[in-house]
Amino acid sequence: MSVYGYAGMKDMGYKNKSKAKAFSYSANDVWAVACKAQRLNKEYIKFVPEGSKKETNREIIYRLLEEGPTHLTVKDKNEGVKVRQHFQALTFKLLTDEYVSDFEKTAMEIADKNIINSKLDVAIIASLPQSYEKANIRKSEDTEIAQVTTDKTIGKIKDRVDLRVTVLRSFLSQKWNCYFITAVTENDEVVFFGSSKIVTKVGDILDIRGTVKGYRSDDNGMVTQLNRVQKYDTTDILKTVK
Repeated sequence: MSVYGYAGMKDMGYKNKSKAKAFSYSANDVWAVACKAQRLNKEYIKFVPEGSKKETNREIIYRLLEEGPTHLTVKDKNEGVKVRQHFQALTFKLLTDEYVSDFEKTAMEIADKNIINSKLDVAIIASLPQSYEKANIRKSEDTEIAQVTTDKTIGKIKDRVDLRVTVLRSFLSQKWNCYFITAVTENDEVVFFGSSKIVTKVGDILDIRGTVKGYRSDDNGMVTQLNRVQKYDTTDILKTVK
């Protein structure tokens, strides 16, 4: 032992380091806390500007896990179970040879874990409540679209047409950087088009002008595909028609 002894070691700046707490939590708690973070932020926040008082979903999760599960409500716990079960159920897509993305495969693997001891897993779980919400919205949209079955088509290819439509689905494609929109006309004709300028939501009524590009058949019958689609106010359409 040095002549300094333990006291001398402390005087020289050496301190006993307490063993860091192992990062290990019940999966049920982590999924429930992720749902609470989503509820508090009302969306998935991955980054926040410097100096912002808001927290990312992941930061909220770390904080709440440190505080313990006593703050969790029954609703948080139930939502956590639902979200986790949703991603566990993706196994059935694999069994039926449906397409499953790499992200979905990773989420499925994490959902099958009973203990979460990886911060990378927490980072992924933080984003999954919002993915679950979007999946439910899409399921609802699929139900609405399934109720619209038609053998009608619009005009001839290259025709320029004016239509009033009700939006059945609108989703942003990151790959193509535009919204893909499915809608139904007042005459129960189904149309599909892409647009980087028209931002809309399910149930919106739009007055549009587009060019008939082609036709395709799917589970709901015939769909007319449009391109060069523009959105107008009704008054604008009336002016251009005159």
